[in-house]
Amino acid sequence: MMDKIEFKGLSHDEVKRSIEEHGRNILEEKKKENLFELFLKEFKSPLIYILLFVSFVTFLMKDYSDAAVILAIVVINSIIGVTQSYRTSNIINSLKSLSVSKNKVIRGEALKEVPITDIVVGDIVLLSSGDIVPADGKLLEISELNINESKINGESMPVLKSEDDTTLFRSTVVSSGSGIMICEKVGHETVIGKLTKEIINNIGQATEFEKKMSRITKAILYGVVVSVSLIFVLGLYKGYDILDIFKVSISLAVSAIPEGLPVVLTMVLAIGAYRMAKVNALLKNLPSGSTLASVSYICTDKTGTLTAGDISVKKIINIGDLEKDELNKMIIHSLDIEDVAGKMIGSGLDLKLYDYFFKDKSNKNKISRDLEWKETKEIPFTSQTKYNAKEYKKDGYYVQVYKGAAEFLAKDNKEVDQFTKSGYRVLALSTRVSKRSYGFDVTKSKPQAIIIFEDKIRHDVAEAVKDVLATGVKIMMITGDNINTAKHVAKEVGILHHKDHISLESKDLEAMSDQELKESIDRIKVIARANPLDKLRIIKILQSKNEIVAMTGDGVNDGPAIAAANIGISMGKTGTEVAKEAADLVLIDDNFASIRNGIFEARVILENVRKTLVFYSLLLSVKW
Repeated sequence: MMDKIEFKGLSHDEVKRSIEEHGRNILEEKKKENLFELFLKEFKSPLIYILLFVSFVTFLMKDYSDAAVILAIVVINSIIGVTQSYRTSNIINSLKSLSVSKNKVIRGEALKEVPITDIVVGDIVLLSSGDIVPADGKLLEISELNINESKINGESMPVLKSEDDTTLFRSTVVSSGSGIMICEKVGHETVIGKLTKEIINNIGQATEFEKKMSRITKAILYGVVVSVSLIFVLGLYKGYDILDIFKVSISLAVSAIPEGLPVVLTMVLAIGAYRMAKVNALLKNLPSGSTLASVSYICTDKTGTLTAGDISVKKIINIGDLEKDELNKMIIHSLDIEDVAGKMIGSGLDLKLYDYFFKDKSNKNKISRDLEWKETKEIPFTSQTKYNAKEYKKDGYYVQVYKGAAEFLAKDNKEVDQFTKSGYRVLALSTRVSKRSYGFDVTKSKPQAIIIFEDKIRHDVAEAVKDVLATGVKIMMITGDNINTAKHVAKEVGILHHKDHISLESKDLEAMSDQELKESIDRIKVIARANPLDKLRIIKILQSKNEIVAMTGDGVNDGPAIAAANIGISMGKTGTEVAKEAADLVLIDDNFASIRNGIFEARVILENVRKTLVFYSLLLSVKW
């Protein structure tokens, strides 16, 4: 398909005009802060304001050494905070740079490789396996094109594009096949761009730690003001000179302010953030570590978080009369793939089957020697027929091999129903052998095998879920995937484990009022076919019950919920720019187990914060 280009792309001048009219293909980002801005940001704390005021007052009282010490403490505190923020920012930027992609674009009559940021409206882009879709647009040509749209809708299985479904979205990935698209929307006009803008507007809410520290600071301030006022009034009542009693009152106020508290707390948080980074949990801001320690509810995505986000062959079940080796040859001959310049091209599931049989080189050589059947004809897979078929001539016989949807090729097999209801993707293989060549007729074929595909659960997720639940934290899975797959994964990892637990779909949520949802939410463990608004609604309901909510995810559809949660958690490797921008915590290794490790480390942080506050409370009582 790609050998001869039948389309003419934009000229240099047309590209310039497109940029002027529609802008560049760059997603809106939160304004990057320079070192000076980060430094000033560290001063935005009620306790820091008090310390600056105390420093100013002591300076006016000509107690220059105390004023200098307090000011130095404030500056040191800011330097520690800036150092951690800057380090985290650099790591996140390096993670983002890993996801920068290029696409093959027709410009004029030439084929060029262009960075995603230089794609414009009107560009004609050639897509092949592994490419990231650079913009929102429509397909002009399709050749067995499967698109992984999990970052948009949470669906783990690739979507086969057809003439009835030609829409493409930025940040989705080509699983297999090829196509030619025309770009219709770029940058902030894409679906991912609009969500990014909405998310950025919600970023910046105070963390639980900052709220608690604000309350503690106000309590200290009120206590100091009341106590100093009483001393001042009593001094006047006793007849002391007003200037003397004022100086005494100010001195008491200065001594009562825990000037070392901010820097000690910042050091505790910074050390905790360093320890969390060691377990692949990267904090974007120091106070979020304390919030993670207080989390009471984790709302987690499925695809790419609990599962690997990449389907593979689970097993092949022989349901016919063929020997294993003969069955394997039949399956291999059913594959609709080709070797193009050393790269295997074909449908996603066929490529997975190819990997299953040929990942072992010795096995490849052994099987390849037997692949000498002569192909006589074939029909490709279509969304209407839901199977592909090939005919071969072998030893004087004509062998027809059909592979496709199990409901057509093995409809009476009970195991098909069982695996389908458990959330697996199921294909079937059937054959027809005769002495003459017939037209393809699937009803004349005999079922020989069912092939089970799965999105593998990460190997240590079940143990991590068990450990998290043991700490008293509740877990709910919210996914865009289908209900059967979601329930299967939730049971396997231990989220759905009690008879009272409920699994719902988005349509069920719509039928429930907020009050009904609030009353039953503790029993809801799985929500399938969820959209971004469903995730936001769940988080708001949980927060209304005073739950501290963590939201994990990697897709565009997770972004708004990640931003709205008390602490948002994104995947570092596979997470979209939107998810990373919205998150407070980035998992460097994309592993749910790192959340567990992060929670344990965060609780150490919280315990150290408590010890610090107790120490300063005792110190303050001794001073007074």
